[in-house]
Parts: sequence; structure tokens; C-alpha cells
Amino acid sequence: MAVLAAVLTPGAAKAASFNVLDWNKNTWTTGSTSQTFSSTDFGNINFNITGDTSKLASFGGKKTPSTSKTLNGSGSDNTLHLQFDPTDEKQSVTMKTSFAKTLSGFNFTIYDIDASDDTTKPGDSAWNDLVSIQGFYKGKAINPIFNVTNPGNVTASGNTLNGIKSVNNEQDGGNVKVSFGSAIDSFTLNFKQDASLVKTNTDSHGIGISGFEAAAVPEPMTMGGTMLALGLGGYFKKKLGKKA
Repeated sequence: MAVLAAVLTPGAAKAASFNVLDWNKNTWTTGSTSQTFSSTDFGNINFNITGDTSKLASFGGKKTPSTSKTLNGSGSDNTLHLQFDPTDEKQSVTMKTSFAKTLSGFNFTIYDIDASDDTTKPGDSAWNDLVSIQGFYKGKAINPIFNVTNPGNVTASGNTLNGIKSVNNEQDGGNVKVSFGSAIDSFTLNFKQDASLVKTNTDSHGIGISGFEAAAVPEPMTMGGTMLALGLGGYFKKKLGKKA
């Protein structure tokens, strides 16, 4: 009866937290702007990068997007590296990620959101990271929640993160954990240059995107399953009554 009660009581049995996508196990095809990964628990995870994709640059001789340990703060895990080399502040790339299943408790971390030492004038050494996130559930916008490791290096306003100070690649001062207040089935990440700091001729700059964690939203109980459970409950109640 206790098991039956747990089945019938809303919220009694909660889904555990899962690694939805692990970049140590899933490798992005270097330079590709469209990828699909299959998860046993969550089905297909689709990525599509659009916009000024010709401005996606190489780093360390490796064309990005790519998976590597280049931008992971003080950690040791692979991340998805996006290196961007725009020629003006209007150019950007947008990564749309969609899931086969609705996900609750979804979260990931963006690494190395920062700026160059001098963002006051255009030049090959000037750049800064501007990242905007938007979640969606059945087409409805779901705003992100940002947990900024160091607000002195990264500012958060609405759904946008702005790197304002230089942070070493091996440090965590440019890390931001991203989550959402409710379930989502997709999200977009837009990466560009902040026009208020540097307008033209910027150097390439990059961010790292961690793997994903979430808890799958349980499928609602079917009417047939509910009636069966209620029937079994009545049966066990009669059996227990005879033994009393």
C-alpha cells in the first residue's frame, strides 16, 4: 500500500538528477554548425548554429565549434568551445539547442565570459564577450536564472551576460551557472561583441559551454494506469480487512 500511495501521490516520487550531455563522452565534430547527440534517457539533443558562422574562428590550430579543455575554468572536463572573430559589433552567432523531452531542473555553466585588458578603443587586442540566453517551453519564453561567480568580472542584466574584465582561462572568475525557473524543451545562446565597448576590428574571443544536467519531467499517469492502481488498492484493502 505504501508503494501504491507513492505512485498515486503527486510529487511523492521525484526523478533523480541526470547528466543529459557530457562533453567527455560526446565529441563535437570540429567546425560543424549542426550536431545531434542521442541520450538513452532523454532522446535526441539537437544543436544548430546560425548567424555569422563564417566568423567562428580557430584556436590552437583547431576550428571551433569543438570540444576541448581550453575553456573550463579551474576544472578538468571538456567543454564546447566557441571562438568568435567579428569585424563589427552587429555580427553574432546563435546556438539553438532542442530536446526530445521536456526537462526540469535544467542547468549548465558558461566559462570565460570576460573582456580584454583594454576595451576603450578598437584594435586587434580589444574584445569582450556578450552572451544572451533564452529558454522555451512549447514556444513560450522562459527566462534564465544566472549565478555569476564574480560580479566584478561579469554583469548580468535581463537575459544577457557581459564580460567587463579580463579573466585567465584557468580561473573561475568568468564562470556563470545558467538555470531556468521552470521546465524547458529548448534554449538559444547568442554570442557577440558588446557595441558599447568595442565596435570594430576586435580580436577573436571565446567561451566554453559545459555539459548539461537536468531531471526529466515524468510522463503523466495514463487513465488506464490510474484505474488499475485504484482497483489494486481496493483489492488489497479487502484482503487486509479479512486478516484483521
